[in-house]
Amino acid sequence: MALANLVIAPMIERIDIVAKRSGHTFGTYVDDLALSGDKPRDLIGFVKRELALGNLRLAKRKTAVMGRGGRQVVAGTVVNTKMSVGRDRLKIVRSRLYRLASDDKAEAQRIAGSIAHVSSVSRSQAAALRRLREKETRRNTEPAQPDPAR
Repeated sequence: MALANLVIAPMIERIDIVAKRSGHTFGTYVDDLALSGDKPRDLIGFVKRELALGNLRLAKRKTAVMGRGGRQVVAGTVVNTKMSVGRDRLKIVRSRLYRLASDDKAEAQRIAGSIAHVSSVSRSQAAALRRLREKETRRNTEPAQPDPAR
């Protein structure tokens, strides 16, 4: 990863400079590139040429122009007015919390990592997941109460 970043850093810097000059915002996450602004289509040709200089190309299936009126998702993160983790990802984490057995330490650690990721995007969504984790932990560790009807 670090080596790849060193190789692409000069072209990323050039793209960022051109984006800023045209009033756009440019960002990267691993191998995803994101342009934001009034006319990002105007920069796609430039980005393609810059990538071609490094023997790289845009993946057509991953290239999308998203308008203001719709849901804007970059690398699985919703980036409209405020950033948030997509509903599908939250649903998966909640499902894992509901299924978590009290003695499954490895899965508990993986869930903690997922919650940490959510926290890096949205503190409020992570707080809700932490509350759910506490509730489920209490439910799974409390001794079963005898049924008074029996």
